[in-house]
Amino acid sequence: MLGISAKTSYRTIQDFQTASDYLSYLYGDVKGYTAKCRISHKDSFYTEFYSTSNIVTTAFSGVLDAYVSMNTFFFKGKEIRREQKNLKRLNTCYVDIDCYKVNRTKESVLCELEEDYFGSKIPYPTFIIDSGRGLYLIYKLRNEDRNAFPRWNRVQKYLVEQCLPLGADSSCTDAARILRVPFSINSKSNTAVKILDFSDLTYSIYDIQAEYGIKYAGEKTAPKKEKAGVVYPYGEATQKMRDYASILSEKHGVDLPDFKDYHKTQEFLATYSGKKNPKRNKVTSFHAHNAYREKNQSRKEEVLKARIRDLECLFSMRKGEDCKREVGLFLYRLWMQELIGDAEEALQKTKEFNATFDVPLNEKYVTTRTYSAEKKLKDGETYLYSAKKIKQVLEITKEELKELHSLTKISKKTSNRKAYLTRLKKEGKITKKELVANRRKQISELLKQGMDRKEICRILEISRATYQRDIAVVKATVKPQERPVNEESTEEIKSNVEERKIEIQAVQTTQNEQGNKQAKRKQENQKRTDKTDRNSLFSCCIKNSAPILKKALRRSAAGVFPLWHYGVYDFYFPP
Repeated sequence: MLGISAKTSYRTIQDFQTASDYLSYLYGDVKGYTAKCRISHKDSFYTEFYSTSNIVTTAFSGVLDAYVSMNTFFFKGKEIRREQKNLKRLNTCYVDIDCYKVNRTKESVLCELEEDYFGSKIPYPTFIIDSGRGLYLIYKLRNEDRNAFPRWNRVQKYLVEQCLPLGADSSCTDAARILRVPFSINSKSNTAVKILDFSDLTYSIYDIQAEYGIKYAGEKTAPKKEKAGVVYPYGEATQKMRDYASILSEKHGVDLPDFKDYHKTQEFLATYSGKKNPKRNKVTSFHAHNAYREKNQSRKEEVLKARIRDLECLFSMRKGEDCKREVGLFLYRLWMQELIGDAEEALQKTKEFNATFDVPLNEKYVTTRTYSAEKKLKDGETYLYSAKKIKQVLEITKEELKELHSLTKISKKTSNRKAYLTRLKKEGKITKKELVANRRKQISELLKQGMDRKEICRILEISRATYQRDIAVVKATVKPQERPVNEESTEEIKSNVEERKIEIQAVQTTQNEQGNKQAKRKQENQKRTDKTDRNSLFSCCIKNSAPILKKALRRSAAGVFPLWHYGVYDFYFPP
């Protein structure tokens, strides 16, 4: 028995005089944020978040309907939400007992808890709190991380289920739950929330599970049913299976199967339902699993034999004392015992392996230094070493690795490729890569023979797009041929040069003449354009400024002002 069910008070209830004492003990040095909630007059919650260091200093004495979260949260994004996914630490497990719902008094429930529950069905709580109309059982945990939530959830549900006859709230199983704070006021009963009992106990989820036989979260439970000395590993048939079996029995005139045996009922349905390929049942899956396990075991034996052979080969190459002899002997004894299953025989073979060393160790020293391998296997465990780890602890060099086989890892892709090539070779086929290379070689040869694209595509039975792709690769890979040497005489070369010069000069002369003509044509067009723009501008100015010009002419004629005074003479009458 673990000591978790014993009441060992290292402090007294008198140490808790305020809510701060209670909260400081509950949260301790836990970091995170705690939700503080209050109920308004319209039964709506107002939630605020405080760090665990600040919540301790918050005043709760005499406050109506004050609640705090039992576990802590962390920031997610830019805000805090009292949600299960935002949990940071699991500080407590708890049970909310509403004894008034089952017509029980708090005193009678407490008495029954002391006599029948504490230490036998559930552990003794850290706090027993009078919530005003009911009771709280609070279990302080050893600062469990949020990753322990599945186990916490299973323990929480177990505690609540055990206390259901006493009026436990079945919905009080979420980790984001809030409970009333001691020394606050319950407005429904108009009484203070107070601590009834305290014991300085801190629990671990694993301890509670081990003590009370609580199964781990996610553990499959399929208990075997025993009736009349017969074991039915898969239980009874479902009601749907029974109804369908009755219909098939009447249809085919056969007896019903034993509904207590799930497997036989399933076989009956598969036989008379007319389905050619019934779904794989549990028994088939079970046998397939056993076959896989046997195959895996044989594979493990092959690996162990290969590792032992590599060890023998490795130390046959090594000389001297400093060659990792102790590590090699330990691995040899471990793998040999796993392979043969006999500790004494494995030790004897390890001593024989030690005798093959260039500098053997003392037999007593070998026995003591490799005993941990035998001890580990006796406990039902083993040391799992990867190929990388083995190469590291034995300090295997690249030259030594060439002689070893089990430590050279071949990827699945490489092994599949090798099997594929072997199969093609047996069938007398070639790979697609080789097929393309041969086709491009044929294209190159046909091009040398002077064939065009259409003929090549017809002969090789390929499309135009395939030809274009292949010809691009062929041209890129073929080396440019050297130009043939021209053996013309010097006089012929000179005459060809002179003829080329004359042709070039004639072309240049023609281009110059055409360029001059174009330049003249462009100049004439520009003059015509300028004249047209000048006339249009003058007419536009005269039209738009006629009133001003008339006034200026009248005044000038009267001798009031000369025409130039208006500043329009030069503009309207340009030279």
